[in-house]
Amino acid sequence: MTTFDDPGYVALFADAEAVREHRAAFLAEIKSGAVPLAAVFQRASDDPVLASMKVLPAIEGLPEAGKVQTRRAFEELGISEGGLIGDVSAADVAALPAAIERHAL
Repeated sequence: MTTFDDPGYVALFADAEAVREHRAAFLAEIKSGAVPLAAVFQRASDDPVLASMKVLPAIEGLPEAGKVQTRRAFEELGISEGGLIGDVSAADVAALPAAIERHAL
């Protein structure tokens, strides 16, 4: 019987915690305004951990994009709210800033 102090479990949980911390740090950077919209997708293209994050919370976190306008822009462009950052097409990435601006409250 394996237990939670088994080295395999310890390593697995350490890896999962590192991924969570990496994502949380990225979201904090986004919310602070240090990462512009285009850079969100650029960094995700270079980092598989960031590419596997859900796109909606990342874009909603941008200072220039609120929850409502982000959801409306996603609907306009056909971007899935449950989709991953890495799955957003280049065309949608290019159209997203204008769509967010159009839906500004």
